[in-house]
Amino acid sequence: MCANTIDGGFNEIYQKWRAAGAIGPLQLHIVKRGAFNEVVTSAVSKGASALQYKISRCIKSPSVTLEILNAAVVATFKSQFRSDNAPRGSSLALRG
Repeated sequence: MCANTIDGGFNEIYQKWRAAGAIGPLQLHIVKRGAFNEVVTSAVSKGASALQYKISRCIKSPSVTLEILNAAVVATFKSQFRSDNAPRGSSLALRG
């Protein structure tokens, strides 16, 4: 349900693209505590500044960051839409 709430809260332009199928369903991945610290630690070990490192909002290609976060996923929520753009039901997949 939380993925539907987030997905349904985006603006009208986003909603039109979603309804047309140009943008796929929102996926919300819950990661275990400390996952983002692992990402920072990995980046710092490769020379990044710990004080200035920012985790990307969008990861477009396979990377160490994505591997760390994928390994830390404990639950995934995927939004569902009806043809009238209204969000409904969610699916939940638990890993662990």
